[in-house]
Amino acid sequence: MSAFPHILVIDDDARALSLFERYLKREGFIVTRAASAREAQQTADIFLVNLILCDVMMPEETGFEFLRRVRSGTTGFNPKIPFILLSALGEGGDRVTGLKAGADDYIVKPPEPEELVLRLNLALRRDVAEETAALSSEKGLLTADGVTLDVNKRLLRMAEAAFALTEAETKILAALLAAPGTPVSRTRLIKLLSTEENAFDTRGADVAVARLRKKIEPDPKKPSVILTVRGEGYVWRG
Repeated sequence: MSAFPHILVIDDDARALSLFERYLKREGFIVTRAASAREAQQTADIFLVNLILCDVMMPEETGFEFLRRVRSGTTGFNPKIPFILLSALGEGGDRVTGLKAGADDYIVKPPEPEELVLRLNLALRRDVAEETAALSSEKGLLTADGVTLDVNKRLLRMAEAAFALTEAETKILAALLAAPGTPVSRTRLIKLLSTEENAFDTRGADVAVARLRKKIEPDPKKPSVILTVRGEGYVWRG
């Protein structure tokens, strides 16, 4: 990835576009603007974009619809590109819709500038970490801090012990081990855990982490392996 990540910002509000562009450029990002999904589509063959920041409520094609097309691989963008939705609406149903469609994060407008940059950097960092982990774990093995997770067998080897994991626990650990030391947001975990049959929410993600802690923490009431980062999510400290 370039030292100066390229962000594609999509919003039909010209004032919002200008504000995002001015602030993100000041923070060192390269920014391309688009006023609609159709206009954004035209940039796919011109620029190498590292992350898409897209408003939900747009004419012709909503952010949800454009996200689904990106994830389907029919737009010319990398189907796995980090994609963050923006919306003036913060309802839980909209968040779940976005996450189930494949969003990496969902930010309520107008975001605090510092929080926006933090979330962009976290999404970009996760993207690099996951890409690296995927390249180095062709056999389904993730290793960090002396522990090994066999994703296919759902088995964690830690010190002298081995722990059998559920599917949800395996997904959580894979996300944490892909970027040890980097917080993984609850939003990210909800996206990873949710399926068409079972939609997780914040409470469900927290419960899943709590069950995992009971298996692997020396003292689940005082976690020392999987730590909670206030306002951000969870982090692997090993």
